Amino acid sequence: KFLSQIINKVKKYKTKTYFVHLLCKPKELFKRVKSNSRSKYLKMKSVNKLKKSLDKWQFYKDVPFKENFNIDNTNLSAKKVAKIVKNYYKL
Repeated sequence: KFLSQIINKVKKYKTKTYFVHLLCKPKELFKRVKSNSRSKYLKMKSVNKLKKSLDKWQFYKDVPFKENFNIDNTNLSAKKVAKIVKNYYKL
C-alpha cells in the first residue's frame, strides 16, 4: 500500500518510478551494518535489529506490481552499482 501511494504521487508530476532492488549476501550485509560510516547517515547499526527487520518486512521480495531490477551488490562499489543502474535504465 505504501509503495502504491508513492507511485500515485509521483505520477501527478509526470515522472517515472524505477524499482532497483539491491541485494547482498547476508554475511556481507551483517558486516556492513556494523560499519562506522553508517553513523553519519543515521542508519541502523545493529545486526539483531537488522535480522528482525528483514524477517518482518521481507526486504528480499520484489515489488509485485512493477518491474524490478535486481542487483547483487555483495562485491560491488556504490559507484559501480550506480553505473549499472544508469546503463540499465538509459539515464
